[in-house]
Amino acid sequence: MEPYSRIFRPELLGFKNYATGLKPEDVTSYCPFTGLSFMTRLDAYNNYIPDQTSIIVKIHGAFSLSPSPSSTPSPSSISASAPASAAASASTSWSATDSPRNTSIASQTGTQSTYPATLGPAGASTAFGLFYGWNSPRNSVGIVPQVLYEQSKPHVDLFTAGMVLMNLLQTVNFANPLNGVGIRNVVLVTDSNYLFSCLTEHVYAWQSKGFRNAKGKEVSNANAVKWVESLVEEFERHDICVRFWKVDKKDNWEAVDLARRFLDLHNQFRRRHGIRALLNIGAV
Repeated sequence: MEPYSRIFRPELLGFKNYATGLKPEDVTSYCPFTGLSFMTRLDAYNNYIPDQTSIIVKIHGAFSLSPSPSSTPSPSSISASAPASAAASASTSWSATDSPRNTSIASQTGTQSTYPATLGPAGASTAFGLFYGWNSPRNSVGIVPQVLYEQSKPHVDLFTAGMVLMNLLQTVNFANPLNGVGIRNVVLVTDSNYLFSCLTEHVYAWQSKGFRNAKGKEVSNANAVKWVESLVEEFERHDICVRFWKVDKKDNWEAVDLARRFLDLHNQFRRRHGIRALLNIGAV
C-alpha cells in the first residue's frame, strides 16, 4: 500500500466529487443479524443502498491523568444512556463472544506482542470504546493495559485501533457474509489526528527507516505502531482494505461516550477502593 491510500474517500461510495459535510451516520446501515454496521453507497440512480462489502466501526480512546470526583456516573446511568450492551460489556476488555469465530483468515501468528510490561504515570487511567451500532452485542469497552512504555493519548488511540482489528479478525467470517461476495473494506471512524496520520502516512517512512527518526532514535510508541500495522497488513494480505475516516469528535460521539463513561466508572471504582491505575497484564 502507498501513503494516503488508507484514507477513506467518498468516491468509495459512488460519490463523483468530494462530498462536503458527509458524516458517518449519513452512510451507515446497521444489520441486527450480524451486529455490524455496513456502509451505504449511491447507485446509478443516486439512491442509497447498503454495501455489505464495507464494514464501518467508530472507535475512541479515552485518557485521564487524574480521576475527577465530579460527574461520575453510576452503572445504571450507563445502561440508560449508552447502547444496551455497554453495561454488559463493562466488566470485560471486549465482548462479541457470541459471534462466530472467523475461519476464513488464518490465526494471527506473530501479531500478538511480547511488549515489556511497564507502568504509566501514577494517576493515569485509560479506556477504549468500540461502537458497531445501536444495541449491537459487539459494542465494547475496556481498560487499556499499562504496557508499551509510558501511557499517552497516542498509545491509547493505537491500542483502540488494534483492539477493533483483532475483534474483527477473530469474530467475522470475511469470506461468507450475507452478500455472498465477501468483505472488501473495513472503515474505522476516528477523531484522533495522531492515529489517522500515523497509519495513513508516517508508518511507511518509519518502516523504511527501521522505525527510527531523523536523530536515529526509535519513534514514539514504536511497538504499538508495529502491532497495529501488522493487524492492518493481515487484512491487506486477504485483499481487504482498512481505511481510516477522520472526523470531528462530535461526529464520533457514540464511541467517545462509551469510552468516557467507562473511564469515569473505572475512576469511581479506583477512588472508592484506593486503587492506583490498573491493569498491568504484561502483554497486549
